[in-house]
Amino acid sequence: MLDRVTFTGWDRHTDLGELQSFLEDMPQQRVEIAVLFSTSRSRDNEDRYPDPGFAEDILRVAKASGQHTALHLCGQAARSPLESASAPELALPWSAVPLVHLADRVQVNVGEDFWPDGDERYRSAWVVAIRLGRPVIVQSRSIGYWPDVEHFGPRASRMVPFLFDRSAGTGAEQSGWPTPVPGRLVGYAGGLGPDNVSELCSWLAETAGARWWLDMETRIREEFDNADTGSGEPPPATFVSIDKCRAVMAACERWFRRAF
Repeated sequence: MLDRVTFTGWDRHTDLGELQSFLEDMPQQRVEIAVLFSTSRSRDNEDRYPDPGFAEDILRVAKASGQHTALHLCGQAARSPLESASAPELALPWSAVPLVHLADRVQVNVGEDFWPDGDERYRSAWVVAIRLGRPVIVQSRSIGYWPDVEHFGPRASRMVPFLFDRSAGTGAEQSGWPTPVPGRLVGYAGGLGPDNVSELCSWLAETAGARWWLDMETRIREEFDNADTGSGEPPPATFVSIDKCRAVMAACERWFRRAF
């Protein structure tokens, strides 16, 4: 059963009116709108990293439309709260605090080498989730298994859901996927777009009792028609295509849980 589709990377190019129309056309609680936050990139209002004020506007539109919201912390903005999990106060950038309050889930984008070895590997994520009062998504890069956090405490797997993602926002397609765990919500990302989500959902649905969400970023973006792609120029600006988002939702509609 498909739980939700996460569309990530909304930024300064987003037309809030068009976003609202799209979300209101979708059944409630099927879409998750995710904004990326980086201490430096968000400050500079880079593509995919809206300035915090506009990121708030994006999340408010999503919540008002009855959809899910998420904040994806990147770089030091992700490491700091994890490193301060046991401190009296979490080290969150002040400009990210309002975004956390608007997000139903928070994702921490850190490298595999950030996490210590052993049974305590993801404890800091669980502690941060408990302190924030919302799930903290952790990326997994293993095809062979899903990390286990049940020994941390009640509802640990709900508070620390794992997203399989080896692409790191590059749009690179995956060579394989981990099998879902019946009854446990897990996520899949990496090279997903309107042309291939149906195939993945069909495979995931073969596992009885499977629950999953999909996250996509690069393959729902388009370049502006007048983008300058001359040699030596910076990469052309891109934007999240609402047409592609609609195509994704149409392609995987049959795998959502039906409301009765």
